[in-house]
This record gives sequence, C-alpha cells and structure tokens, in this order.
Amino acid sequence: MSGSAETCWTEAEAARQGGRPGEAATGYRRTLALVPGFMAAHANLALMLEAEARLEAALAETRRARHIAPGHPQLPFNLGNLLAAARLPGGTAAYRSALALDPAMAPAWLALGTARLRDGAASAAEAAITRTLALAPAYAEAWNNLGTARQSQGRIEDALAAYDQALALEPSYADAARNRLGARLYLDDDEEKSGEAAHDFVRRFGARTPAPLSDADPSGRSCDPSGRSCDPDRLLAIGLLSSDLRDHPVGRNLAGLIEHRDPHEIRIAVYDTGAGSDPLQAWFRARTDLWRSVASLSDERIAGQIRADGIDILVSLAGRFDRNRPLVASWRAAPVQVAMYDGGASGMGHGMMDAGMAEESGDPPIAGWITDRWLHPEGTHAGGDRLLRLPACYNFIALEGAAGTYRPDPGRTVFGSFSNPAKLSPATLAAWKAILERLPEAHLVLKYRSFYGDPAIMRRIVEHFGNALEPRIRLIAALDGTRTHLERYAEIDIALDPFPFSGATTTFEALSMGVPVITLAARAAIGRTSTAILGPLGLDELIASSPADYVERATALAGDRQRLAALRAEIPRRLRASPLVDGKAQAQALTQMLRRLWRERCARRVP
Repeated sequence: MSGSAETCWTEAEAARQGGRPGEAATGYRRTLALVPGFMAAHANLALMLEAEARLEAALAETRRARHIAPGHPQLPFNLGNLLAAARLPGGTAAYRSALALDPAMAPAWLALGTARLRDGAASAAEAAITRTLALAPAYAEAWNNLGTARQSQGRIEDALAAYDQALALEPSYADAARNRLGARLYLDDDEEKSGEAAHDFVRRFGARTPAPLSDADPSGRSCDPSGRSCDPDRLLAIGLLSSDLRDHPVGRNLAGLIEHRDPHEIRIAVYDTGAGSDPLQAWFRARTDLWRSVASLSDERIAGQIRADGIDILVSLAGRFDRNRPLVASWRAAPVQVAMYDGGASGMGHGMMDAGMAEESGDPPIAGWITDRWLHPEGTHAGGDRLLRLPACYNFIALEGAAGTYRPDPGRTVFGSFSNPAKLSPATLAAWKAILERLPEAHLVLKYRSFYGDPAIMRRIVEHFGNALEPRIRLIAALDGTRTHLERYAEIDIALDPFPFSGATTTFEALSMGVPVITLAARAAIGRTSTAILGPLGLDELIASSPADYVERATALAGDRQRLAALRAEIPRRLRASPLVDGKAQAQALTQMLRRLWRERCARRVP
C-alpha cells in the first residue's frame, strides 16, 4: 500500500471486504498518518483489530472515533459490542447511548437485549428484543436471541418456537439450529432422539465436500494429514476446540489435563472460538503449546488451520453450548475426532460420515464421545455415537477449604437449588412441590446469579407453588463472589438437582460444602451428570430412579437427622479422596484413551 490517502483507504476497504483484517488494519493506519482524525478510518481500524481479537486496541480506536463524532450512533453501538466481547462493564450504557441517538436502530435494541440477558434480566432482555422485532420482523438473529431469552426463563417450548422462526427466515442459520439442539435437552431425556437431531443438524449444516484426510503410506497404513509417519507411539498433537477454556465449567474440568499432561506423550493446541479473557484463560495460554483465536473464521477455515497445524486428534468440547463450533469436525479437521462435555450425541457417530461424503472423501476419521460408566451405563443408548469411557469423566479444581460451618435450623429442613432456572422443568417443579407438601416445616431456597430477581422468573415460581407454599420459598438474586456464594450452602440441609437437565458444577459445589445432593438418574447423559459425580463417591443412596423415588429419598433423608449429619461429615472426605479432584489421574486416563485411538488409526488400512 502506498500513495495518497484515497489510495490507502481504497486498498484498506478492499482488504476488509476480502476478509484480510491484518492487511486492512495497515491500510487504515496509513490513511490516518496522511489524514489524522479521519473518524471512519479509526472506526474501521477498530473493527479489524476486533477481528484479530486485539480488543484493548480496538476499544482505544473506537473511543477515538467517538470523540471525533459524538453524535454518530454506530460508534457507541460498536463500543458496546467491544465491551461485551472483552467481558468488560459498560456495554448496556453504550447501547442505550446509541438508542438515544437513533431510537429506530434495531441492531442496538437487539444488542441491548443480549446485554440484559447476560446481566440476568431475562424479562428486560425479552422486552428489548421484542422492540427489535417491532422494527424488523424478519430479523432472524433477533428471533434466535428471543429464543435464548425465553429459554433463560424456563419457557423452553416458547424458546423452540422462536428458534424455529429464526430458521424459517434464514434456513442456513446454523447457530439457531445449534441453540435449538441444546434447548431440547431441557425437555427430553431420550438419547435416541437427541442423536437423530444431532445427525440431522450435521447433515443440514455440515460440510458437503470435506477434505480427504489421508493417503496410504508405503507400509499400507494411514498417515496423518501432515504426511508424517503414522508411528503409533510418537508424540501426539491434540487440538482442543472450545470457547470455554477460561473460568467456565469446561475450562475448570480440563485444568487437570493441562497441568499434568506428559509433554513426551502429547502436545496441546487450543482453537479458541470465544471472546475476551480472564485469569484462568491466561493460565491455559501459558501452559499450552499453541493458542489460536479463531472466532472470526468460518468452520471450513478453522478446519483447514487444524489440518495445517498437523493435529492428530481433535477434541470438540461442549459443542451445543456457548460459542462452540461442533461443525468444524464435519470438515474432517483431524484423523481422530472426539466430543467431550456435550449435552448429547455429537453426530460424529454417523452424521459426519455419510450424506454422500464417504465415497468422495476417502478414509473417514475415527470418532467418539468421551463419557464414563455413570453417564452411559452398559446398554444405554448413545444416539449413534461410539462411547469412549473414562474411569470418571468429570474432573474439578478442588475448592480448598470450602466446607464451611454448617448452620442448621433445628425447627425446619432447608432444601436448596442453585441451578439455572432454565433447568427447572415442570417435572422438577412438581417433585419439589410434592416434597414441600410432604414436609410442612420444609423451606426451599433458589439462587442463580441474579436471575431470581427477574419478574418473569419470580412469577413462574410463585404461580407453580401457589399461595399456600409461597411463604416457604426464598428467591435470592445476588451476584456473589465465589466465597460468598459458597458460604450460602451453610444454611442448606439438602440440595435438590433438577431433571432431565442435571447439574454438574452446582452439584460439585454443594458436595464440596458437605451438602448432600438428591438427583434423578434420567435416561440420557444430560440427566446423569450429577449421577456421574455421586457415583464415584459411593453415594448411590442419593440417586433416585424415578420422580416418585426422588421425592421419597429427599423426604426420607430430611427425616433422618442422624444420617444427614453423618453424610455432611463424610462427603468432603470422600470428595478429597476421589478421582473427581485428581487431575493427574485424569490426565493419564485421557492420554491413554487418546493413545489407544491413535493406535487404532494407525492400524487402519485405507480401502
């Protein structure tokens, strides 16, 4: 790039439109060197910096542009987006500033709704998104986000209808379909249906012509995509595809692998599809061999980068949720591809291997779903996926010194659930109501961030339990720090797990504080996560087989104060000695599993 400011600008714009953010950023900088104070160059430079995940620099450029043109509504809108991406405060105020300048700015109403949803204000979020749709009824993204707002309130059927509308308006809207896939888990614990839905999702939105993975080497065995020897015992390149390697349940469950991996066995590359950072993400970045921020890339380009990096085994984490990108695997990104910590079958069992792709694309990847014997007992349906069982699938960062002072109320039993209200299915609420009706002295405490301060969620709870039970329901809406949050368990006698979408982090936190958790082992893995935590602790007495059994076990434990006291003393000791907090054992088990898959790959002959 050289010459006049007009030439620099034109070349920068061409690079931006061509998807070359680094080249475009250079052009905008050269434009600004020739024309200082050019607002559009500052604004577009910020967008290119954002595309490269350089959020701090992008914020600075956006603020410069806003100082130059304070009356331009697009600039506070861009600022809000950057603050949200960086997980910094101020996004809501920025969107409101944009709307004060242009009340008909539909994207700003949508962004405000999304920001309010992150704040735990689901009703306000729905209201803002409804304003968006009043301005732009065919705005597919708004319908998708309306589904998320409804889902957060526990209105799952209404959420599914909104996702369906988004897909009707934009049939290629893969994120809306993925969100719908996740929402189904709150209503249905049928793994076979979940697998069929995942299969259909991959067939509809996945790659039609994925790249061939390998050719035969002189020995007749498969080779990895980089052309290196398929030595079954060599150092393996493991790719983690996730938006959640930060302070998030998935990140906390993978910390043991990262901390205790054997560098002579595996090297780890992360393909981060999230935005922003936090201290735990910085911890991950310092301990992995390669970190790529790929949120701005298409699924096809991410898969191409994974192949170019010579990744042997790709682990797709929690594909249905957050900003994860499960369809990358449909492009045959690696010779071995496995799913982990997802809510249901991945579709990798068959969905990524057919639709006319197998003959065109040669040797398909080895694929599977990492699980354990509690999530998937022998004989349970896996939705078409191949099951890869660890000794224990879940592994947590121990909460040191967590078990605090138990403060029981001798006159009553206090049940509690700190789960997302989206998980409070009609069947869950019915069971909890039955428990309170069986125990006239019992109370129920509900907490999840600040969500229980939302009027719609409060109304749903009150309407379900009715006026007679309402005085015994306590809703806590508080953005606690970790210590304050955990200290609230000191007043809880027994924790109640929702179903069919079970808890994981909430169950581990309760147990860490010595609080027994009553769970229902549902048919599907998503309804057995608490079972997979209680099972390794030998706490089968807390695992129910039906809603009626759930009510019976909860009321029986409430009536046996001696057993309750004994459990509260035993649980923290059992947890400390369990595989659930043994990161070294988890790293070894995962490494051994991945090595077995790689050896299987090397033994396979290309037809």
